[in-house]
Amino acid sequence: MQHASEKALVLKDGRTLGYAEYGDPLGTPILLFHGTPGSRLCGVMFDRVAQAYQARIIAADRPGYATSSPVHHTTLLGYVADVRALADALHVDTFATLGASGGGPFALACAAKLPDRVRCCGLMSAIGPLALPHSMDEMMSVNRLFFTLARFLPALPGVLVPRQFKSSMKSLQHAIDEGTSPLADVPPVVFAQMMADQQEAVRVGGKGISFDFGMLTHEWGFPLEQIHTRVFMWHGAEDKLAPVALARYVAERIPGCVIKVIAGAGHAGTYSYADEVIATLVH
Repeated sequence: MQHASEKALVLKDGRTLGYAEYGDPLGTPILLFHGTPGSRLCGVMFDRVAQAYQARIIAADRPGYATSSPVHHTTLLGYVADVRALADALHVDTFATLGASGGGPFALACAAKLPDRVRCCGLMSAIGPLALPHSMDEMMSVNRLFFTLARFLPALPGVLVPRQFKSSMKSLQHAIDEGTSPLADVPPVVFAQMMADQQEAVRVGGKGISFDFGMLTHEWGFPLEQIHTRVFMWHGAEDKLAPVALARYVAERIPGCVIKVIAGAGHAGTYSYADEVIATLVH
């Protein structure tokens, strides 16, 4: 099922923030933070589950992605101002946050800065703090290269990542057309939705990717130990894009954090747990 609505919010500085809503319009609000790269279309993967559990999924394009204007010189905590503006415009007082992959730190930043509004936080295959020594030791080599370059030239991944994705899209599209998935732990229907999200992410170029890489490769700006919102994590034991060692590092430092490490699952394998994730964040 496609998303129920796509809208845009004009922020105080004149930028446009594009977003889409999924699930139950009257349900429990969950702000969803897409991966790197990614877009508001990632919400499609939660639409059915959100309807079943009466959840209202609100997914925004981060700056520079798809329908959102780029922004310069901000921080993870600075980006929370955009999130607050969106929640205010939608008259959403309290909400859960859900961060997938590169969206994880953004979901945590909201929990850190808006403790009175964020009820709980969910993380799926979330990337950990890449400013730590040896943080990329278990990461796939091409991603390790991109993140290393981004520490010095954050604009470069914005050029390279879209090129890499577009060059591989022909073979990926063949799998979609055949109704198959090249990922053993991802069903064909979910794989097709993931690829639609990725295509939308790079549709207007790589400014969003540069924004994310610039944020993710530096200090997050808030101590994990001071997050007192309930945090739940789902992570694949075989994740080579967001190393599980970093996920454990995050879980060990957030008071009361609950982490579920899924044996045999890779980076996208956590989407098979969407029912459990949404049920946890609603209740």
